[in-house]
Amino acid sequence: MKNLPRMLSTESKSFLSSKVMLFLLLFLLSVLVSILFSPDIRTGLFEYSILLLIIVLPLIAVKAIKRIHLQKSLISLFVISSAILSLWGIAEYYGIASFQTNPEFGSRVVTAFSNPNHYASFLSATFLPILIYFIWTKNKKVKYLFLVLLCLVFTNILYAGSRGVYISLFFATVVLMFVMFKYTYGLIKSNKYWLTSLLLLFLVIINVYSVPNPLRHHQSVSVADRIASSAEMMRPGTTRDFSIRERVYIWHITLSIIKQAPILGTGLGTYEKNFIRTRDILRTDQDFLNKYPPEVFKNIKNHAHNEFLHLWAESGIFSVLFFVLFAVSVLLLIRKIPLIPSEFDRMFFTAALCSVGMILMQGLVSYPLHILPVALIFWTYTAFFVIKPEEDG
Repeated sequence: MKNLPRMLSTESKSFLSSKVMLFLLLFLLSVLVSILFSPDIRTGLFEYSILLLIIVLPLIAVKAIKRIHLQKSLISLFVISSAILSLWGIAEYYGIASFQTNPEFGSRVVTAFSNPNHYASFLSATFLPILIYFIWTKNKKVKYLFLVLLCLVFTNILYAGSRGVYISLFFATVVLMFVMFKYTYGLIKSNKYWLTSLLLLFLVIINVYSVPNPLRHHQSVSVADRIASSAEMMRPGTTRDFSIRERVYIWHITLSIIKQAPILGTGLGTYEKNFIRTRDILRTDQDFLNKYPPEVFKNIKNHAHNEFLHLWAESGIFSVLFFVLFAVSVLLLIRKIPLIPSEFDRMFFTAALCSVGMILMQGLVSYPLHILPVALIFWTYTAFFVIKPEEDG
């Protein structure tokens, strides 16, 4: 790890110091410009200061702290927080600790979060780094502890019932294992029994919460049915699932907001106000009323349930463009993984990249970057790829 600042080629350094940082700066600049043309500059600047803080703090941490220390600190934080929340989640699921106040969630757990989808997003963002440390450690006692923790986290992700998280975590894990199999084959081979055991335990857990038995909450939806219904998200126009239909309704209104100011947006922090105004205008259209009856679609939303549409509505097309370019530039760094000599670093950075991709995928149907713990994890992961290697602390 001491040689981490020099572990990339000259081409990699150039890539890091130009494209990724450039697109991040252009993204922040475009959002700022959109605020200056917003009718509510004060609200916009307040929201921008929060956004800037969430992005800048991880950058400072990555620059100031040696990466090996920061990586281990992150994994320790994920282990502790995920363990506490997972035990809390089990207690909540079985009624030992009941903190949930929204009856709409049923048996879905939320723990310290306000929504089960938020809880699932956080756990999924910590899952892959915990998994790579489980693979990396050679201490059998520690492996058993991590095996139990991964099962606890996985069970709580099932408890939360977020289909967007199910889909994104599955693809992220597949990509992670593929890259690790390709570049750290020896490590995967030496852990084949542990990984097989983990997979079998996951299948057992899915089965336990899919068929009637004393361990499964009597009001809970079958996990197998919940996973199968994830396919509904691929065809939102024909689904009968209300949560998906409601998202289509929100996206319909959001696209109408975007049409009002596609270049510069309506201003940070103005989405809820514009949602109400645009919804009321659309309700003068009989076709809209027939498709989305007011007595059914009556909730007021302050998020578009799509990070990219939300950003476009509030900050304009250039903000979305530069954010997408930034995200793609970060994800393309997966091509640089073979240049990292240390197996642990290779695994950690692959897990970070896969987690970034997973959070972005969740952002297509939810708003993980508006959930503070998840947003901090996302920007901490990306900070590893924004700071120039030669500036590593």
